[in-house]
Amino acid sequence: MADREFAELQSRLRALWPSVTLRSIGDVERTVVVVHSLSMEVPDQLIPVFPAYEERFLCLVLSLLRSRRSRVVYVTSQPILPRLVDYYFGLVPELDTPEARGRFAVVSLVDGRNQALTKKLLARPGAIERIRALVAQPELAFL
Repeated sequence: MADREFAELQSRLRALWPSVTLRSIGDVERTVVVVHSLSMEVPDQLIPVFPAYEERFLCLVLSLLRSRRSRVVYVTSQPILPRLVDYYFGLVPELDTPEARGRFAVVSLVDGRNQALTKKLLARPGAIERIRALVAQPELAFL
């Protein structure tokens, strides 16, 4: 990215900040793309545990939906069971609505290899396109 392009991108951040801060609850339109990735080497015996970390983080991520104009795209290495998503939605009754669920999407790469999720994602242009299609307004989205 050229210096000029970076400066232009950076100049837009001040106006965008109220939308990207996780403390925004009110009438803020945004899409949050969550890629819960670990970029460190881990022993192979711990790899089967990684989906559990992605699932537990989901509980925090769902709180972003308290803002009625927020959308969440949650990227995972392995599919999350629908009943587990139901469980986490059920923990916050005001979020357990068809409307809130309609603002939540999961993109699973179905890849359990010992590799950072971001690296797996970058190797899959189709998954990136699926995520892009789920973002209504790119200028009001963050990763």
